[in-house]
Amino acid sequence: MYPVISHSQRDSVPNFSSVLLVVFGLKCLIATSALASELNQTDYGLVILQYHHIDDDTPASTSTTPAVFREHLKYLADNDYVVIDLPTAITRLRSGQDLAPRTVAITFDDAFDSIYQTAFPMLVEHDLPFTVFVSTDYMNRPHYMTTAQMREMQSQGASFANHTKSHIHLQRYLNGEMEAEWETRIREEIEGAEQVLIGQLAENHKLLAYPYGEYNLRVLQIIDDLGYTAFGQQSGPASRHGDFALLPRFPMGGPYGSIEQFPTKVSSRPMPLVETARLEPFTDQARPILNLSLYGDRLRLHQLACFAPGGAAAITRDGSQFTIRGPETLPAGRSRYNCTMPVRVTPGSPQTYHWFSQLWLKKLDDGSWHPG
Repeated sequence: MYPVISHSQRDSVPNFSSVLLVVFGLKCLIATSALASELNQTDYGLVILQYHHIDDDTPASTSTTPAVFREHLKYLADNDYVVIDLPTAITRLRSGQDLAPRTVAITFDDAFDSIYQTAFPMLVEHDLPFTVFVSTDYMNRPHYMTTAQMREMQSQGASFANHTKSHIHLQRYLNGEMEAEWETRIREEIEGAEQVLIGQLAENHKLLAYPYGEYNLRVLQIIDDLGYTAFGQQSGPASRHGDFALLPRFPMGGPYGSIEQFPTKVSSRPMPLVETARLEPFTDQARPILNLSLYGDRLRLHQLACFAPGGAAAITRDGSQFTIRGPETLPAGRSRYNCTMPVRVTPGSPQTYHWFSQLWLKKLDDGSWHPG
């Protein structure tokens, strides 16, 4: 998210000599101008693609067919996209560097065997790096990759990162569990998996993909405390100004990976958000409110559009601030508000979009969690 520019309070300046006032004013002007210049620089961001199965016969919601996956890779090659390995990309973003236009990272969750059997040969053919997020308790089990396969993939440009030990819903408490016990368990799920990756694969990137894309505010704080970068399953590009405990990725399972939608997603840019407090995704509201404040010159603010379960969301605008509310009651389980805004491009150039997504989590009416 973008930093907030603070303005000096002129009336509070002491009555120093006029020379000192001029010097002070010049320093403030230079600092404010530099920060404004940084904010106005184009933020191309990093589009992170998220896959699970690459298979024709696995559950559709988490599967991309081999034919569609091959089309994705061909589109990236034919249109001069830069595919970067995720650890390098995150190091650059964390240091405040922007990435080149059309930069993409490829990721897989769960380390299913179809990644090795089907996706891996295609990625080698195109000489593309990629990252697999591993729930380490499932290594070497049927339908999952073996350690030997992972080491072979490492030799061809793959990296492996943390998906917890046992792929749990991180924000959920066990029956009778106290907060301190829950936190100890969550830290062990994360740190225990990282130790396995270090021991078995010599990988220690401190990159975590949230199982199911789920989190709450306390989970984000734990990620901060442990020094990880973490990724959800809310769509949109990652930004150097973003929340590194909650970077977005574009899910590619089922209809979300269609080749018709693919060009719009991989060409998208981060939404230029002014920094705000983190938002708790768990809600008991029927139609929760999302507030966005945007920063930048020549934005197409009047063309911001948001969609939620049930269709187009209601948007109230006050200058560059927006209040967004879904059209109907959120269902139990996971849902999202997805917002886009056209990027102002030169005539004749393909249209691209700023993109932002907010996760919501809602319990069933009886207070229990949705089984999915």
